Amino acid sequence: PINFGTLSVTKALANELGPQGITVNAIAPGSTRTRRWDELVSITMRNHDLSQEEAEECLLDEVPLRIVIEPEDIADAAVFLASARARAISGVCLNVDGGRTRSI
Repeated sequence: PINFGTLSVTKALANELGPQGITVNAIAPGSTRTRRWDELVSITMRNHDLSQEEAEECLLDEVPLRIVIEPEDIADAAVFLASARARAISGVCLNVDGGRTRSI
């Protein structure tokens, strides 16, 4: 989800550095397959007496694409934003979260 402090700093830096041709963006990752994901699955299994598969499905109920974000998904977004193909993108926070962020 969007962190408004991060977004404010991103926008301020984008405005300050834009005249020098520097783009500034942020990435807001969703539930990413890391040790923390494994911990959340374990906690959900224990608290709700579920199998691993059932616990993962329960956690994915909040993600419209029903996928766990892979670290490579975050890296792909960063590579794109750092590339010349994103030269007109600055001051934004890109949600890489499978559609989980519900706010505008």
